[in-house]
Amino acid sequence: MKKINIALASLIGMAFVSYAIYATADATSDAAAALVSEPQAAIPPNIASTSSKPMMMLATSKDHTLFGPIYTDFEDIDDDGVLDTTFKPSFKYYGYFDSSKCYSYTSNSRFEPDSLSIKTNDGRYTCPSSKSLWSGNFLNWATMTRIDVIRKMLYGGKRSEDGVQAANSSLVTTTVLERANLSKDSHSFVKHYVGSDIRDYTPFTVSSLTKTSGSNNGVYSGLTICNRSDVMGEGGNPIMRLAKGNYRMWGTVNGTVCEWNGTTFGKKLSRYFKDVNKGNGGIAHEENQPTSTSDYAMSSAAASDLNVRVRVCNPSLLGEERCQAFPATSSTNFKPYGIFQEFGLGSTVNSAARSEFGVITGSYDNNLTAGALRRNMGDFSDEINQENGVFCHSTGAGCSKFLSDGRVTGNGAIKSMDGFVLYGRNSSNYDGSNNQLPNEMVDGTLSAWGNPVGEMVVQALQYFSGKNSTNPATTTKDAAKGLSVVGWNDPLSTSNARRTGMYGNPICRPMYTLALSSSALSFDAGAGAPFETLPNRKGSLNSYVNTIGDQEGIHGTQRSVGSVDGSASFGQTCSKKNGGPIIECFRNMP
Repeated sequence: MKKINIALASLIGMAFVSYAIYATADATSDAAAALVSEPQAAIPPNIASTSSKPMMMLATSKDHTLFGPIYTDFEDIDDDGVLDTTFKPSFKYYGYFDSSKCYSYTSNSRFEPDSLSIKTNDGRYTCPSSKSLWSGNFLNWATMTRIDVIRKMLYGGKRSEDGVQAANSSLVTTTVLERANLSKDSHSFVKHYVGSDIRDYTPFTVSSLTKTSGSNNGVYSGLTICNRSDVMGEGGNPIMRLAKGNYRMWGTVNGTVCEWNGTTFGKKLSRYFKDVNKGNGGIAHEENQPTSTSDYAMSSAAASDLNVRVRVCNPSLLGEERCQAFPATSSTNFKPYGIFQEFGLGSTVNSAARSEFGVITGSYDNNLTAGALRRNMGDFSDEINQENGVFCHSTGAGCSKFLSDGRVTGNGAIKSMDGFVLYGRNSSNYDGSNNQLPNEMVDGTLSAWGNPVGEMVVQALQYFSGKNSTNPATTTKDAAKGLSVVGWNDPLSTSNARRTGMYGNPICRPMYTLALSSSALSFDAGAGAPFETLPNRKGSLNSYVNTIGDQEGIHGTQRSVGSVDGSASFGQTCSKKNGGPIIECFRNMP
């Protein structure tokens, strides 16, 4: 778990906020008459006689930085004091692939689990050389994005195929996960591995990857993997393009990236990556982009584009995957699961879950202002069929249109988070793009940008307070991508007798907010006014945040920020500065 947590920490910043309502009563003189020397039938005031399960509101980013690699290759991923700039075989990488398995790429254009990997004494997950297999651990490092890891962590991953098992059937179902689509622009990313043990993790040998031309003619110079889509746009197929040699900068060229037969990189780049006193890469970077006639890694250029889709939870080879049987007695129907299933579904159809969840995410309509509510507080029986584990928005899921408590099925958090895309990407640019400066942007322009998570956290507190909805007035863009925007239901209401009976009196239940942020906050200076609407405050938002900063020892330390006094407008360089009160340091970060 430590290694997984390190990987997740590179993705998300977490903030926990507890919002509680207290009731007090004056003691009366009758208390003095109690027989204190005898046991009394009483319940401590902090214990409820019925279940009082927690409510968790998730506030999460949706901005474009989620579509970057989770393993960046410029960080110390295992805390050994050395930067890890490529695949580290002894590290266990988290993702859609099972690190303990070896996979084959099949004729149905996806990866299928073939066998368990061989774990060596030094902790490497290797595959036998007798077959042309891929290490799941290697593929997690090579292909996973931040949004993939969030989706897997929360609900098991985005399913491109969500097989349905008919009632009383023993047929094995098929579930396939797919990597996020990255278009063909700078959101695409490249990985390079040049270890002499490459045959342990891929179908390639040192000999098969030895160059026959270019800067490394006659030299083994590793495998380059470019993650992108097969179209310049929001959709298409998520592919990994394989080239023989060192093309680490293939994803940084101007315009369309990772194309065969592109323009030259230049001699300077080639030298930089090889020289000890510069890039220290050991292997020269190629001067020219790879050609479709000699630099492909597979049998042809076309065959060197592999779809990043993987079959998961095959009951004949479960390995170390997090798979759940549906129903619990099934031996043929398993589905990948995450926090939403583990904590948000009961063990049976009519039992309570361990927690209720609500979800707020960023909006494509109001991308610079707070977010939109995707699901009201409740368990996930309105989004997941508890009989077969299929998501209710999947074709043929078998979910009733309405639950017995009146909730509509099929919409909500999972469908919304599956709908996150690089919004507005077309064949030439992003919709609304006109080379705006940050201070020229307004809601609805460059909709994939904007990360006002702090405002979403305040929005979550307003929700718990029973305030009126602050959803965007316009929801056209969200609706076009299948993102639900739902009206606010009071989470403290007792009108739903089933909910109150299963989860306890809402006013007695603990309430929490969990913030998941893709990276640095942006356009996040408008939380003060909505914070003023909250009851039982003892000061402004600034005072609360500054108290936290003081307790954390942030005041007076050097931080990478734009403005340290709150007076600067957009455009001031983000650099190391001596910080004062924390609110002044961060309010104007673009």
